[in-house]
Amino acid sequence: MRRKSSEVVTRLCTIAVLAALGFVLMAFARIPYPLAPWLMIEFSEVTVIIAYALYSWSGALTVAVIKVLLDLAVHGLTDPFGIGHITALATSLLYVLCLFLCSHVFRWFRKGKLGYRILSYLFLMVIVSLVMTLLNGLFITPSYVTAYGNPSH
Repeated sequence: MRRKSSEVVTRLCTIAVLAALGFVLMAFARIPYPLAPWLMIEFSEVTVIIAYALYSWSGALTVAVIKVLLDLAVHGLTDPFGIGHITALATSLLYVLCLFLCSHVFRWFRKGKLGYRILSYLFLMVIVSLVMTLLNGLFITPSYVTAYGNPSH
């Protein structure tokens, strides 16, 4: 019984540390795109991937939600309609979904070969890039343009 409670405490502490690290990376390690300064390159998704590797989808989902909530609590709504926070959460959830598909549905991770791991990460990169490009074109960028007006004038 004692070992099980120590495992739970270790899991909670690890998830908390990963979420805090994700928040720090989200808050301070942002690089704006040159042509669209409202879009940011950030490295906080690394903590979500680490949480997935350690604790599967539930740990990754917890880290993703906590890091976005921490950023919202500390910085508030820094953009119109909370688009940045919605986008960050959608990206994290998309990473978790793609990792879940690769490991549990396609079972590429369980085959044990390096080629399947590489295929999984290529699948992840392609799907996240396509979906986020679609979201940027249909939702994120039009919301910013609507909120801030046409920047070319």
